[in-house]
Amino acid sequence: EVININHGNDVLIPLITDNIAPRCDVYDINYIKIYENIQFNNGYIKISQLPAGDFIAMIRDIQNVDVHINVSKGIGCNGHSVATNRIVQLSESKSLQIVQTKGNRGNGYKVKLDGYNNKYTRVHAISSFGVPQFNIFEFLASPTALPQVYNFRSYPIEFTPDQNVSKEENYIYKRRGAIKEQTDDEKKNNNDDKDKQDNVQRGQRYGNILSTPSLLINGWTEDENNISCTKQNINGQNYQNNNNDDNGTPDNIAPLPIGKLRTITRYGSATRREIDPSNLDTLGFPARMATNLEPDKSGVVSIPSDILESNHNLLTIIALDDNNTSVKYEKLNPISKVPYTDVRLNRGLNPKQHFSEVRDVLLKQKDECVTFDNWPTTTLETYDDFSDIFELYYSIADLNNNQSMKRNLIDFKFLANWNNLTNEEKMTNYNKYCCNEFNFFLKNKDGAFFKSVVVPTLTNRLQKSFFDDYLLGNKGAIERYQRLDLYHTLNVVEKILLASIVGGKLAQNTITNLSDVVSLKRDHIQEFNALFQQALNAKQFEVTSLASNDNQQVGNDNDDDDNESVDNDESSDNDLSQQYQESRYYRVDYMKQSANLIGPNAFWLDYANYILGKSSGKTFLSKNFGFAASNTAESLLALSVISLPFRGQQEEPTIDIIDKDGSTKLKSYIDGATVKVTVNGPTMLLVRSLQETQFKSSSLAVSTNYFDPVDRFEEIDFEKVDKFVNQQAFVAGKTYGCRVVITNVSSVTYKVELLCQIPTGAIPVNGGFRTKNFVKKLSSYATSSLEYYFYFPLTGSFEHYPAHISRNGEVIGYSLNKCEITVVDASQVFDKTSWKYLTSGKPEAKDVLENIKTSPKLRSQDLSKLAWRCADEKFFKEITNILKRKQLYNKSIWKYSLIHNCEQEVGEYLVRNTKFMTLLAPALTGENTGDPLFLNYNAYERNSYRHIEFFKKDENILGLFNTRIHQNNLLNKNQRFKQIYRDFLIRCLYRSVGLKTMSIDDQFCGIFYLIAQNRIKQAKTVFTSIDSKQAKKKISNDV
Repeated sequence: EVININHGNDVLIPLITDNIAPRCDVYDINYIKIYENIQFNNGYIKISQLPAGDFIAMIRDIQNVDVHINVSKGIGCNGHSVATNRIVQLSESKSLQIVQTKGNRGNGYKVKLDGYNNKYTRVHAISSFGVPQFNIFEFLASPTALPQVYNFRSYPIEFTPDQNVSKEENYIYKRRGAIKEQTDDEKKNNNDDKDKQDNVQRGQRYGNILSTPSLLINGWTEDENNISCTKQNINGQNYQNNNNDDNGTPDNIAPLPIGKLRTITRYGSATRREIDPSNLDTLGFPARMATNLEPDKSGVVSIPSDILESNHNLLTIIALDDNNTSVKYEKLNPISKVPYTDVRLNRGLNPKQHFSEVRDVLLKQKDECVTFDNWPTTTLETYDDFSDIFELYYSIADLNNNQSMKRNLIDFKFLANWNNLTNEEKMTNYNKYCCNEFNFFLKNKDGAFFKSVVVPTLTNRLQKSFFDDYLLGNKGAIERYQRLDLYHTLNVVEKILLASIVGGKLAQNTITNLSDVVSLKRDHIQEFNALFQQALNAKQFEVTSLASNDNQQVGNDNDDDDNESVDNDESSDNDLSQQYQESRYYRVDYMKQSANLIGPNAFWLDYANYILGKSSGKTFLSKNFGFAASNTAESLLALSVISLPFRGQQEEPTIDIIDKDGSTKLKSYIDGATVKVTVNGPTMLLVRSLQETQFKSSSLAVSTNYFDPVDRFEEIDFEKVDKFVNQQAFVAGKTYGCRVVITNVSSVTYKVELLCQIPTGAIPVNGGFRTKNFVKKLSSYATSSLEYYFYFPLTGSFEHYPAHISRNGEVIGYSLNKCEITVVDASQVFDKTSWKYLTSGKPEAKDVLENIKTSPKLRSQDLSKLAWRCADEKFFKEITNILKRKQLYNKSIWKYSLIHNCEQEVGEYLVRNTKFMTLLAPALTGENTGDPLFLNYNAYERNSYRHIEFFKKDENILGLFNTRIHQNNLLNKNQRFKQIYRDFLIRCLYRSVGLKTMSIDDQFCGIFYLIAQNRIKQAKTVFTSIDSKQAKKKISNDV
């Protein structure tokens, strides 16, 4: 939309069009002068010999665009043109353009580019059937910063005399560089250089400016408003911690808002549409793509023929570089035989068995495998690296709106890439984030760094906690925590670690106590299912992107990590000091590090069984890993004990599809095949599948009904009720809906899962599904419903698996409706009395007319659906006569009177046509005149004109509107009166040619309007012209 060039160069505007000479008009910015030196060749509009200045090119073709052109007559410098009055950022000399495409389906296509750059130019080709709703141009056309024009402006400049800075400011700036006092000889020698003497700070060394020594190795304060805090690194040297993030920006300084210095333009739609609700699985082949194709030296790109499938009829070619996006469509020659894929549900669930959706986490080691027999109803995700767990914990914090935990996890995001950090980067992060969780992570994940750095640091710590003694291996100091008073100060992780050192009965008692506590949680299964779904979402939809939060301030920095803030009695608004303490658990005050910091749950029970049991030789994996995300400390400790490699070190699992014979490997899944998944390292497999389950009765009832979305209701005894479809009379090719209703007849609230599946032989439509599980919450004595849609492409007999509801892995209810469904051809099922049948072409015209005569429901039907039959003149005359007797009118039917020249019906149609009658008014107005016109526009009958009179609000006001001794300005003061009086005059203009030809009522109305304006003489003239005999017959008066 903006092109900037230097004077003497041509303007090249890329344009894809089929016209040989597209219209382009070039004007100066004020639209005074037009420039005609315009050509179109090879996909570019070329504009030559433009003088320096600003212009606009108006392109009016397939695309209507106004391109602003800025021509600068200046000196080129680093992509800019510098002139005396402005600086112009120059556009590229020629933009990327697809100028030619040649080829065919068999040999592929050759695409010729112009304005290309071999380094950045890429071409993508998409072969598809029809025009997809997903627009590749809108998706890839990134926002573009338009080239800028900087015009010079003159600003007034004011010069002020130089002033010396104050002595106080001079002291503040120079006291650190103060030197000793001068001797008398030095003062005599320096008297001549007064300026130098004034700018030297001498002898005024007030106060101690040395850094305060500290006994803290990792000092930490709860005051988040401080910009810097002194910390001691492991080598004993002082340094300043500015609470910076990874890019050096202070945490407490908000980023500057982005100014509107550059206008960002997005081409195509304002927002990207990345989804397509259309179901195109029935096509024989999906869309094929050839991506990142590079042009050769001549700018030619070859598109391979193997992406052009037999059912494809459209080739989309899109070329792009660092600043341009060009798209072109090529129509492919059709092939007579287009293959299709059978997407019907051919293998449904057995209606005689009960199924429910089961969620489980399978823990697999290297080379172990798992087999799935019902792959279409199985969802599988793998957690096989450290970053997967880290991102899950962040997503859980985001779901729970735990801003402090989100902020803390972002601080530790470097842990996911710890194996790729240099030693210097590791030292920097350790100095900044040293804490119990970090030390425990290093003990389990990086033993060398732990021994060389962490152990010396903890050895020199002034006050050692239980965690310090455990990491240092001080067994004697650890064993004293068996005392009852000290034992109850430990959280569950510390208790497990203590039991691992002491062993014996303490280890056995620890496992037993944890098992008892976890077993008391009633909602464990529901919580596990919720965490399972959250884990699936974190992997499938990538709900977390830590990279996008690198430069963002997350949450409120004053939030404490999952604990209530405690006021410090010693703090006050006037206290400028800050209280520091040793960093133990990250950003948790030492007084809050109690046993409640990390509580017992199923994950720590698994860890206790691992570290205190007999399985300590294997890597530790837990299916309950989602439970360890209540706060920052727990999530970081859980990340430290889960034995998964870092991202990049793991290997993706191997998936084999095996045919029914058990030996043949397939490239894609077919019905009856088996899928075998083999892991290549420690992996946690999240599996959601349908499994056969036992039935257990409950107080929930399930019912299933079918309906026609077009004809959902019927009227029985003057009441509107649901109209259901007979299961033995489904019609092929017609869309049907199924409604499942669950009723809770008890006083207990249930949270259940509803399993639904479409009938076999059917295809889902309207955003439907084949098999899906829904979560429903039913209050006491409540009802919940669900609707889904499908259709049968072919006739036959099919089965519909009844809807099942389950809870905690057990089926507690299912539909008792019949499972058998019969689908017949549309010609076999029809109701001769239905309106749909009557409006079709099947019945005879006489049968339709007979039904219209006797039907009591005719007024509620859409008569316009019969309009197509009115092309027959005989049928038209008969149906209009019937409708007239029934006092019914339909414009679609009466419209055919214009074809059959039926004068009466034409008049009736035109009179009822509001738009047509409005165009007639007021020219063809014959009201009250007796003119024998074919059409009369009667303003009174159509409520478009009324005689309205104006009177004073208060009887004490003299005159009608104002006193008669002053000029009446009623037309200027009252806009309503002005409009009504104007309408009256126009109406009289078309109803009469003069005063004598005016009707009696118009004359009396005119008298009133004249009197209202105090135009008494003109009112009297009109009054004397009235025929008194006719007036007495028309209207009575008391004058």
